[in-house]
Amino acid sequence: MKILHIINSLGDGGAERVLFNLAFNDIKNEHTIIILNDDNKYYEDLNKKKIKIININFKYNYFNIFKLIQLYKIIKNQSYDIIQTWMYISNILGSLVSLILNEKPVIWNIRHSNINFKFKNIKTIFIIYLNLIFSYFFPKKIICCSQQAIKWHEKLGFKKNKFIYIPNGVDILFFKKIPLYQNKYKDLKKNKIILSLVGRFHKKKGHEFFLKVFRDYTKKNNENIKLILIGSSLNNKDKLIKLINQLQISNNVILMENTKYINHIYSITDLLISPSIYGEGFPNVVAESMACNTPCLVSNSGDSKNIIGDCGWSFETLNHKDLIDKLEQSISFIKTSDIKDLKIKCRNIIEKKYSLNSMLKNYTKFWKTQIK
Repeated sequence: MKILHIINSLGDGGAERVLFNLAFNDIKNEHTIIILNDDNKYYEDLNKKKIKIININFKYNYFNIFKLIQLYKIIKNQSYDIIQTWMYISNILGSLVSLILNEKPVIWNIRHSNINFKFKNIKTIFIIYLNLIFSYFFPKKIICCSQQAIKWHEKLGFKKNKFIYIPNGVDILFFKKIPLYQNKYKDLKKNKIILSLVGRFHKKKGHEFFLKVFRDYTKKNNENIKLILIGSSLNNKDKLIKLINQLQISNNVILMENTKYINHIYSITDLLISPSIYGEGFPNVVAESMACNTPCLVSNSGDSKNIIGDCGWSFETLNHKDLIDKLEQSISFIKTSDIKDLKIKCRNIIEKKYSLNSMLKNYTKFWKTQIK
């Protein structure tokens, strides 16, 4: 099958990484990717696999008529079995083109859940509600990586009978436990308890909320503990550093930029923290961490709680007391011998339910059902 993908960019982000993994590892289907903006961190890897990437470069003016015509010509002049759009703006543009090219099935891909509109600007809210209206007319099906995303969008008013659940998949050959003697960050460990929060510095990721809880925990408990913060937007971190200094936790916090050795970070981590406030669908960092035998403490945003099952801890979003209670419980547990069995169970869950191979099979099976 020939699959055409339309996505905002191939920069940092969960959807971008899933699309990369899908196209890069799928040997049964032919993939072409249209990106709407310049950001393309995966170009070299995809180019090696001879996966065609077309940059329309809307420059964030997504309703530029000349660019829309260019997009139309690209799709019209090629023969694709499926057009798959990723995230809200691409869903709209793909749908507008499909209005003319109605013989080509368009599949949407929605990644978010429980979006808090008070944190969104008018333009974003308009785009979401435009997706809602379009959902009744244009997409043949809507793929969600999260069961909570399906529930949230249906409750908002999206067309109900169009949603399909396909969870993300983790490359379990890469995301696995790296022995300490081989670990590039082994010097950070040195008998410390290591917590890690992996994600860009954005209000929806919950950094500020968790840092205040972490301050209260360290005040109450005299332990050798470090918190690693690692993410793509931490290089513009003046606000973050100011907050860390104000909370007087700078001696306990390590700031890191993104690294291609993130599996090494997961492997020295005793507990992965995912304190997201809103907008999560399927948080890749949770599944990746578990694949490296590392348990997680997660908020109830998105499918985090479903992913960890009985192999971690969850807390009510933005509930300070609940989080600090669960933090104390989880850190107490990781000091016991029972942690060994829990680490093995974490890995087993990912192997059985959320592997990359499972995701590839699910997508291929689904695409076959959509071709006339």
